[in-house]
Amino acid sequence: MDRQRELIDLVNESLNRAEADWEGVATLLEAKEAVALANSRDFIPSTIPGHPLVDTTEPKVDEFIAFVLDIRDSTQRLMCAISEDKAKVSGLQRLFFETSALLPAASQLVEWKGGAVTEYLGDGLLAMFRVNEGQRAERINDAYAAATRSLELVQELVNPILNYRYGVPALSIGVGLALSKAIVTVVGLGVSRQAKAFGECVWRASKLSGGRNQVIVDESIRLAWPTSKGGRLHFRPTKLKGSDGFVVYQQ
Repeated sequence: MDRQRELIDLVNESLNRAEADWEGVATLLEAKEAVALANSRDFIPSTIPGHPLVDTTEPKVDEFIAFVLDIRDSTQRLMCAISEDKAKVSGLQRLFFETSALLPAASQLVEWKGGAVTEYLGDGLLAMFRVNEGQRAERINDAYAAATRSLELVQELVNPILNYRYGVPALSIGVGLALSKAIVTVVGLGVSRQAKAFGECVWRASKLSGGRNQVIVDESIRLAWPTSKGGRLHFRPTKLKGSDGFVVYQQ
């Protein structure tokens, strides 16, 4: 099976599960439950690349490229009611199906390029690409390839499938990339404890994910970008949410 077909199947399978899940929980959305548990371990399992187990008492420092993908205009999409003669779903159900279609497929693209999703952020995701010594250029190429392929994924697969199944308007995404060292540690209490990477790269990538169908990188990525004779990639300065970045484009 080729990868294009695999992504199409993944999007449709994810939407099938989302539809079934929605049917099961739609009437329970107002219910509230609280569960208190205690748990104690020396190590916490992690999806952070290079750190499958994180010591609860000894933080580590590593270099990463943070990859943040975010859906544009989520609040408006959540609040916007679409007439039934135009679309089959709207509001929360629409956003639920959109994220159910997009996030698993985007995660697969990241994994194919050697990264790993560490957090799902409601209408987006945070992924990390570990930068081993001597592999910075390769990791930048991998992260950028996953980012550009994610933009293509939305336009070529996710939007057509969502429109065919539910008649909803096309969605747009932004991807931010940033490079820095980060502290790998454990946060939380009891069963809520989780491994987390804290670093400037995460903060900057989050800010730079605010473009519309654009990949925006920070200064550290631009300076470390591998160069080649006759290269066609260019960088246009921009500012998002008070953070300086560069739109990557081909010419």
